[in-house]
Amino acid sequence: MDANRRRDPTYIHPSDNPGAQIVNRLLTLNNYLVWKRAIRIALKAKNKLGFIDGSCLPPTDASSEKYFKWSDADSMVVSWLHHSMTKDLMEAYMFTPSARELWLELEEKFGATDKSHIYDLRKQLIQMMQVKNTYNSSSKKKDYGKKGDRFCVHCNKPGHLEEACFKKHGYPEWFKEYKNKKTQQNTTLAATNTTNATEMQQKSSESNLNSALIAQMVQMEVQKLMKSKNTVQESPVSTSYFADFAGNLSNSALKYSDNWVVDSGASSHIIGPIE
Repeated sequence: MDANRRRDPTYIHPSDNPGAQIVNRLLTLNNYLVWKRAIRIALKAKNKLGFIDGSCLPPTDASSEKYFKWSDADSMVVSWLHHSMTKDLMEAYMFTPSARELWLELEEKFGATDKSHIYDLRKQLIQMMQVKNTYNSSSKKKDYGKKGDRFCVHCNKPGHLEEACFKKHGYPEWFKEYKNKKTQQNTTLAATNTTNATEMQQKSSESNLNSALIAQMVQMEVQKLMKSKNTVQESPVSTSYFADFAGNLSNSALKYSDNWVVDSGASSHIIGPIE
């Protein structure tokens, strides 16, 4: 009998309290999705989920005993919902008559915002999955490009596997053109390297020639300077000729004169003899 009563959604257990808080987190303006899930789990555990999802409807006869039992259980669920909200929200929805109507009003109020939030989360999740797939594809391409770990057991050469060996399965039509193109590229590269080496050698030769020419010119100038120095030493000029040149006057070129001759540029004044 007790088991049958527990299966009845209108049954109220003696431990059920209208002032109880059946979830840990109260409903706010930002956590409706989590709160909704927690409420559904708690009401399902108490066999009262039908009062909010519409599966447990009130009896048609409002004066019957079944209706009163349903009304008592519905009021219990409404009280649980009220005590699972913040104070401001509880006061805003205090006059909602039934648990089903209260649930629908909450869904209308917070559900639209919640759906928009879910859409944004799904969009971000899809973008993250696309980035992850792109990264995986890029990594596979990079791994595919590494040929160092491949070795062909047919031709005993690295860089490819046996199932891709041309010597075993035959060369494709494009291989000859690819080989010729690669040969031309190598030839062009070799010619470019040769030209660069020749130009560098020519520049080096010109640099060496310029250095040698400069050294030769410097040597010639040094020789001229040394020769000029030797010539001066071989024919020295008598310094006695210039001794007291500034203060000496030739007597033969002077006639008797009563005038004084003053040499302001000398350290002493010298005149010719009066007699």
